[in-house]
Amino acid sequence: IVISDDNYLVFTWSNPNPRSNPLTLSKIVDGELVRVSSYTLGEDKKGYFTFPATEGFYVLATETVLPQSKYVFYFKPGDKLNVDVANYTYTLVGKDNSKENVEMEKWHTFMYPLELKSFRLMGDKTSTYKDFFPMVDKKAKEMESYKAAKTKNDKFDEVFPLYREYNFVDVTSYFLFTPRMAHPSKGDYPKYYKTIDVSKLSSTEMGLNYPNGIEVLKKAQH
Repeated sequence: IVISDDNYLVFTWSNPNPRSNPLTLSKIVDGELVRVSSYTLGEDKKGYFTFPATEGFYVLATETVLPQSKYVFYFKPGDKLNVDVANYTYTLVGKDNSKENVEMEKWHTFMYPLELKSFRLMGDKTSTYKDFFPMVDKKAKEMESYKAAKTKNDKFDEVFPLYREYNFVDVTSYFLFTPRMAHPSKGDYPKYYKTIDVSKLSSTEMGLNYPNGIEVLKKAQH
């Protein structure tokens, strides 16, 4: 479906979240979420947004503060997105999605096991450091050899590695600030946390292009 030259986002939202009305679409501006539009779901759980996009990262969410139901996409003018959100994850639908969002989905799939234990608390209520920390080091090692496909969009291809780095820090740091049934001692922490270079992260503009990027840096310092 094409409506003028605006961006078009079609979605189905089936997350078991009682606070799923309304959904919001926000642009990330200086690290904060600036609402572009909102949509109240009907019984069919389907909807759409049309909007004139400036290039960058956008967030489809039910919450503007907590990350449990927050999904990040990338738009440039004229892009279309068709997405199905269910069971605390999402999949792209059809063949009209941009190459940038195909890469965003691949990364989301890579991170989902960590996200489920950290962000998506209702998806895995029993996770503690005992199962999360081994996964952190495993995924950190896998991330070293992670290869994203080139999209022929130089702006996205340049910023996407920084997004992935921020996202990994975000997911792994957020876990430490959430209530758990068991708590680690100093010697239990995985090697990855010692490798986070906050000064390097803060030397880029990604903190202004990532959802609540400044808060991510603050959590990473602890």
